[in-house]
Amino acid sequence: MQKKEKKEKKQKNTGSGRIKKFLLAMGISFVAFFIIAAGAVVGFAFLGNNTATRMISSALGLEVDEHGNPIEGLGGIFGGDSLRERTNILLLGTDEAFGGSVGRADSIMIVSIHSETGGISLVSVPRDTHVTMPQERLQILRDNGRNTASSSGIMRINEIAHHSGREFAPSFTAMQLEELLDIEIHYYVHLDLEGFRVIIDQIGGIEFDVPRRMNYRDPYQSLVIDLQPGLQLLTGYAAEGLVRYRGYGDGDLGRMRVQQEFMMAAMLQIMDMENIMSNPLAYLNVFFNHMDTDFRLLDAPAYLPLLANLDVAGVTSATLPGRGTTINGRYFHLLDEEGTQEIVAQIFHATPVLQAQEPNEEGIYTDISSLGLDIEILNGAGITGLAARTSETLTEYGYTIVSIGDYSGQRQPATRIFVQQEGGGHDLTDFFPDSTVEVDRTINTDILIILGTNIN
Repeated sequence: MQKKEKKEKKQKNTGSGRIKKFLLAMGISFVAFFIIAAGAVVGFAFLGNNTATRMISSALGLEVDEHGNPIEGLGGIFGGDSLRERTNILLLGTDEAFGGSVGRADSIMIVSIHSETGGISLVSVPRDTHVTMPQERLQILRDNGRNTASSSGIMRINEIAHHSGREFAPSFTAMQLEELLDIEIHYYVHLDLEGFRVIIDQIGGIEFDVPRRMNYRDPYQSLVIDLQPGLQLLTGYAAEGLVRYRGYGDGDLGRMRVQQEFMMAAMLQIMDMENIMSNPLAYLNVFFNHMDTDFRLLDAPAYLPLLANLDVAGVTSATLPGRGTTINGRYFHLLDEEGTQEIVAQIFHATPVLQAQEPNEEGIYTDISSLGLDIEILNGAGITGLAARTSETLTEYGYTIVSIGDYSGQRQPATRIFVQQEGGGHDLTDFFPDSTVEVDRTINTDILIILGTNIN
């Protein structure tokens, strides 16, 4: 494969409508759930639900009477600031419950919402991204009895949560990202696995077609996964096992596929207004007991109108590009500085506008980026490990690979790139000599690449 000299970094999703990536689905749904939960709190407070009112009073530190009800009521506290033009939210997921120690971050995402257009962008931060925590923050940790971080401050970004503990994990991760990307993060949201289980159990489980036998035990995490294949109703605990299972032939790619499919099914039910209104206290429970956030309830009214204005079909997404390297025996993801700066400029500093594409002189639409689209890679060359190596290369350049495998047809002399939308895939031809781009709307992903024997 030839190394791409200059890659297309412009972040667009020009209406393919196939937003199926796990992180994207989770990010959008999580933000919507978060706002609805806050709205439910506000609504039930004004409706006079005693339990909700007492929960709000406790969370806001209001003066209460002997029954736990606010002395001055709640009517005057929901007058928060007006909605800013763009809101950036850090979504941080760790694998330990808040009551115990905080492990490394499983997911680090920044969701950016443009209030005027309803445009949503999601930036995925690779967990192994190389960062250096400033000495002043290291000193704060030392002063609070946390001395696990190296004195140099060099670490992977997902290790900040582990070294910082629950008290500092989300805020220190947000600060690191602000310095790394030169942006402002307005809120953080830290979610634990228990909240994931609680909400699924409270809505009666999620119906899902488990793709294979899943059997795994990890006594150190008290994790037992024992699922049979087939369509079934998953409890919260079973659902946790499903999304954490790793025993696929293609590693995390297989795990991502199942996660994305499950989260799409789960969020359709979690976000169903009938479920929300019939189980309000379950949502309040997750909001208060399983979300660690600096989002204030008095901010909620300003954000509620966004739910009707969110431009889901126009979502843009990106993963911070870079390359893998080993430093002192440890693997790190080193960011591509130029590519990262372009992503930051496009996502965090531009007004999202869905622009109509114009054809070139040959009448071909070539301005559709493959970044943010789902890509499947099949080995049509019969060269062992070719699909995996190609996946690693494209991933380093910020592309999203959801599946790899072997092509079942005859060997291909040259690489073929199949796309759902006319004009797509042309930015990928720089990676493959003498490749062709063909439109095929019957493929299962946005883009299908069948590798040919002429790859070097």
